[in-house]
Amino acid sequence: MSGALCGATRNLLINVASLAPQEERTLLARWSILGFELTVLKARYLIDTEEGREYLELSELIVGNEWDKMVDGDRHTSVWYWIQEKASELNKKGIIDAHRLQTICNAVILSRDKANDLMSPIDRDQPPPYIFVCAILINVNLLLYSVAKGMVWSTWMNDVGGSVFIEPRLYCDILILYAYTLIFSQPFDVCALLYNPFGPRDIDIPHGNVGKGIRKLGASLAVGQSLPDTMYNTSRDNDRITLLNGFEIEKAERDLA
Repeated sequence: MSGALCGATRNLLINVASLAPQEERTLLARWSILGFELTVLKARYLIDTEEGREYLELSELIVGNEWDKMVDGDRHTSVWYWIQEKASELNKKGIIDAHRLQTICNAVILSRDKANDLMSPIDRDQPPPYIFVCAILINVNLLLYSVAKGMVWSTWMNDVGGSVFIEPRLYCDILILYAYTLIFSQPFDVCALLYNPFGPRDIDIPHGNVGKGIRKLGASLAVGQSLPDTMYNTSRDNDRITLLNGFEIEKAERDLA
């Protein structure tokens, strides 16, 4: 899910950087990255906290009263609304046409969709009744199995007395009991350890590195650093030669085959 969100954010950055006017690209690119960061903050349960606000301020992703104007619990959705509202304003002023507006809106919708896919499992796919029933079943099973083993050992003790402690069967049975208990108790420990991978642990998704790459992409696209000189070169002779050469090479390869 995290990869899909990163892809949707990059898609949004490409659209706002190529379809919006130059003077608005930095704003829309910053909002795109802000929506991405807020999504991850929500997965970390930090979206409405002062810690989350301080992180965004240190990252220079919020300006002025933007934080106060976001809807609590849906701050990321607020930011994507801003992007669409800004694009709609540009369309009303005749700066971008309806097709460009629709393309930007589609990119925003995709980002919102992937953000929802990312966060919904964290909040909703482990309903408390289901967890409670599973916990009861596992714990009752472990309790009954342990009690049954205790009764077996007491029977052995009654039959042979203290000599049971020098028999291998007792120690083998103890090891089996520990292994059985460990196997059935681990599913909840593994679930708690791996379920939400957006925290600060070493095993979690390296969001710092991922976010840094998306910010670099947004900054480069917004200011036009990623545009080659050939973008504004009116001569296309080299392009035609390259394409024709590629066609000739492909034809030669087919003839050889």
